[in-house]
Amino acid sequence: MSMQLFARARALSVRAAGMALVALALSACGGGGGSSGDPLVGGGDGGGATVTVAELSVVLDRNSVPNDGSQAVTATVTALDKNRVAVRNVPLSFAADNGGIVQPAGLVTDDKGELKVAVGVGQFAPLNRTITLTAVSGAISKTASFTVVDSTTSEPVATALSMLLDKRTVSNSGSDNVTVTVTATGTGGKVVAGIPITFEVDNGAAFEPSGTVTNASGVWTAVVKIGDNKSNRLINLIAKSGTLTKADRFQVTGVRLSSQAIPGTVNPGSGGAIEYRVQDVNGAPIRNIDVNVSAPGLSSTIGSTDDNGLYVYNYTAPNTSGTLTFSSTAAGVASTQSVVVTGGTTTIPPVTTPVATVPVPVTATPKVLKVNTPTTSNQSQIKVLFLGANNTPVPNVRVRFDFNGNPTPNGSLTSGAALVYSDAQGVAVTNYRAGTTPSPTDGVVVRACWDYNDFAAGTCPNSSLVTLTVVAEGLAVTIGTDDTIEEGATTLTYVKRYVVQVADAAGNPVSSQQLTSQVDLLGYYKGDYRWLASETAWVPGRGGFVGAAPNTTRALPILACANEDSNRNGALELGEDARPNGNANGTLEPRKSDVTISFIGSDRTDASGQAVVKIEYPKSHAGWVGFEISVAADVRSPPAIWTGILPVEATAIERESPPPAFVNSPYGIGASGTCQVAD
Repeated sequence: MSMQLFARARALSVRAAGMALVALALSACGGGGGSSGDPLVGGGDGGGATVTVAELSVVLDRNSVPNDGSQAVTATVTALDKNRVAVRNVPLSFAADNGGIVQPAGLVTDDKGELKVAVGVGQFAPLNRTITLTAVSGAISKTASFTVVDSTTSEPVATALSMLLDKRTVSNSGSDNVTVTVTATGTGGKVVAGIPITFEVDNGAAFEPSGTVTNASGVWTAVVKIGDNKSNRLINLIAKSGTLTKADRFQVTGVRLSSQAIPGTVNPGSGGAIEYRVQDVNGAPIRNIDVNVSAPGLSSTIGSTDDNGLYVYNYTAPNTSGTLTFSSTAAGVASTQSVVVTGGTTTIPPVTTPVATVPVPVTATPKVLKVNTPTTSNQSQIKVLFLGANNTPVPNVRVRFDFNGNPTPNGSLTSGAALVYSDAQGVAVTNYRAGTTPSPTDGVVVRACWDYNDFAAGTCPNSSLVTLTVVAEGLAVTIGTDDTIEEGATTLTYVKRYVVQVADAAGNPVSSQQLTSQVDLLGYYKGDYRWLASETAWVPGRGGFVGAAPNTTRALPILACANEDSNRNGALELGEDARPNGNANGTLEPRKSDVTISFIGSDRTDASGQAVVKIEYPKSHAGWVGFEISVAADVRSPPAIWTGILPVEATAIERESPPPAFVNSPYGIGASGTCQVAD
């Protein structure tokens, strides 16, 4: 086509798109009549309290339009507050990429909290592409996409959505996820590919989608994570496509709320405390959790757990004797703790049910903890369990905790020298607070002395022991490796191991240090390998070899391209993958799944202050992905960092036949010389 004919066709396309936009904009404005079934609308004008927009909803009336410019998409944008109530008179702004033309029906949302927008294919007709509309209100934005297709192509139409969850309950460990599968079906139940899916989660959850539309099987998936909120709660899921909506939900569980009365008995008008501990399913402390405490005759109180998952509630006992019951809730669970206010005839009777398991079990959680500083309170919970015949709990057993005769213990016990009484579950607890110096391994010994009736301090009718270790605070983390590379168990992957080492200020190894690891993919490379006979090796290059003899001359340098997932959230978002920052092939490269990282054995340092972490990746990706390993410990120094390119195996480089699995980059050979083309 000549430049003059192309310019004329382009002008006609723009004119047709403009006419369609005007028609749709007029129809969107309506004739001024009312309609039944209006939703409840919040007040966004000057007549009432200010309403903050928390979310925008964008619903498209179709999923695709022909590329001849004869049609446009109408988007209905709704402004919602934190309770998902629509808000009127909210100013909105709009933008469309890839040449789309936006024509809103007004400047602010109407009495239904809605504003309609017509989006035409614009000046790029008749090019096929995806156009993404972005609606913005202040700091809140929402996107929706549709495709521009050949005018003879029929638009995929779905009549129903189904949603399937692989599980209904997950733990609050942070590593337990839910996989959601959404299937789009059309007439007769036939699956429909290419249907755009928008997805929403609430209550602090996050998700990683498989893409923006259903695949060839009519399926779209998302992996939903609970986020950093470890509370027991319901997480609601909503999938939308046009006017179709499907909702479901799952439960997060695992919070443990325990309490200890210090002391278990108090005199009228005297002071006491209840120590609350909040943990996740693995026993790890949960910080910044509100604990609500109430008791008859006492003021209700809300406190927050510290870094050790602890909150101490202090109270003054009433002037009347009897049993005082404290009720508490935290992170979606409830607990009760009873304290006996002595006086008059109120006494705790001796225990008449024999304890069946002798010596009684004593546990410490955790068994290894760090030294304390003036600003820390590292503690371990010491628990004794009393059970009778048939595992029946034995309450009111008297327990006194001490350091097994050690006159200079490294730390303190929250119960002091007072008697502690087992509760209705047969459990008596205290907390050990670490000292300021480290101890030998199992160097702290806590003894639980117990009997069926009150006994004098300094005596120990029956006893059980538990040992703990206090470690120095680590000051530095180092990561390193050797010159070897291993083959994975399936023989389809490479495994590279790294050693992580933690030391204190004197250079001594720090054992039992908790470590966390992550791998970031910095970018990818384009190119290929050619056998170079003069060096008896495969040589990396790009775009073919220069000269007449491919086996004796070198190729162009390989092409380095940045990670297209700019915010590293695994979701394809506006501006990502698009030129000039990506190759516009509809997927983010490199994929987060190209490289995995995990610990070999424990994620805590051993007696030498060391742990081993590995990365694993397909052999075909060796040499073509830039990565950065970060390993952090609970220390004052920054994480240890290792940066490099996925290693290749030396024997594969030096073997002419068969060629190595990584002979061609999985991201293209880069013959175009640019990252903006998927070649």
